[in-house]
Amino acid sequence: MLIGRIEQAICDRLTQGLGKMQTSVTTYGGELDDDLGKIVRRLPAVWVTFGGITGTEPYSLSKRQWRTTGSFAVIAGDYSIRDEQTSRLGGPRYNEVGTYNLIYAIRRLLTGQDLGLKINPLKPTRVRTLFNTRLEARAV
Repeated sequence: MLIGRIEQAICDRLTQGLGKMQTSVTTYGGELDDDLGKIVRRLPAVWVTFGGITGTEPYSLSKRQWRTTGSFAVIAGDYSIRDEQTSRLGGPRYNEVGTYNLIYAIRRLLTGQDLGLKINPLKPTRVRTLFNTRLEARAV
C-alpha cells in the first residue's frame, strides 16, 4: 500500500538525516498515551503518522482514475531535566537537542522530497504544539 511505503520512506529519510539528534524515528502508534517514564526515556524522538486523505479528484476522461492527496504528520518531542525552555531551544550538551531544532531539521529534510516514490514532492504545512496535560509540569 502506498500510504505505508510513504510513511516508511519518511521514517528512513529522517533516521538518516537526523543522525544523533534523535534516539528513534518510528511510525506513531499511540506512544504519547503510554506511561510518562516510557516516553521520557525515548526522547528526543520523532514519530510519523498518516494524517488522512485531504482530497480526491478524477484525472481521466472516463473519471475512473482518481488523483488522491493526503497528509502525513511528524511529531517531534524532547525533554530536559533543566527546564521547559531547554526542552524547546536545546541546551549546551549534545543530547539536549530541543524541539525547535528538531522541527527545523525535519522540515529541511522533507520539503520538496519525493522519497524515490511516484508521488508529488512533499510540501510543508503548519507546525503546532501538541499539549498534553499529563506532561505539562515535565516540559515535554
